[in-house]
Amino acid sequence: MSQNTIKHRPLFWRRIFAYLLDMIFVITLVGLGLWFFTPIPQLAATNGIITFLESHPTVQHRTGEVIKLVDAMKDLALEPQEQEFLNTWLKEAGWKKNLNLEIVKPEAMVQQVVELPAIVLKDFQGSLESSGLSMPSRQRLSEYALRISNGLLAVQPLDLLNDIFELLHTFLYYPMIIILGYGLIEGLLGASPGKIVLGITVATATGASGNVIVFLARFLLKYLAYGLVLAGLIFNLPFLVLSSLLVNLLWTLSTLGLLGGKRQTLYDALTGTSVFDSKED
Repeated sequence: MSQNTIKHRPLFWRRIFAYLLDMIFVITLVGLGLWFFTPIPQLAATNGIITFLESHPTVQHRTGEVIKLVDAMKDLALEPQEQEFLNTWLKEAGWKKNLNLEIVKPEAMVQQVVELPAIVLKDFQGSLESSGLSMPSRQRLSEYALRISNGLLAVQPLDLLNDIFELLHTFLYYPMIIILGYGLIEGLLGASPGKIVLGITVATATGASGNVIVFLARFLLKYLAYGLVLAGLIFNLPFLVLSSLLVNLLWTLSTLGLLGGKRQTLYDALTGTSVFDSKED
């Protein structure tokens, strides 16, 4: 490791400004990543959530099961007027209007998906009552509809819940990957873009220039919370995500150390590093 020493420790405000600059850069990158690599533009459009859900494979599968089972009624020996009623009802698909799927309320959405057979059955029976068909025809069609509704209960709605959570994970994956990738710049070079702009850099606590090993060790600790979130999402381990909150809180409180004589955070102290002016003697 080079023993070149750094002249001065930066003033507290310079390190804070560097942090704020890095935040601006990261937020910009995260925003661009979410816009270009997730369905956010589609969701932001008018009725975007409903449009997105209607095009989602699991929603289409669930809807397809409803239509497929209802279409099975076409193979029944129906009277002409019964067949006409059924065709009209299938074309109008009024039951879709009773759905109010909200991706921001996954528990309510899942509940509606679970209740979908009952929603379809209620719509069908309501249409049947006002159809003008004879009592025997209404009774027969109602029995057929009830049989189909019961058959729909075998379709697992939890697939949609899993897909919703997977979608929510997608919105977190990209920010975590971008933040870690951005932090890796400092882990390799010893200075983030914000620090470079402010003319400061990471070095050993004695002021000697650091190397990649020192920088990476500091990076791993500094960005530990984001790594825990990403690992929790990848391996579906919620306790890792919760642990990240504690780590983030600890690191945040440790910034008070910047006001001390050594101007070190906890991860600085643990890795034997500090931040100095980038000018060397």
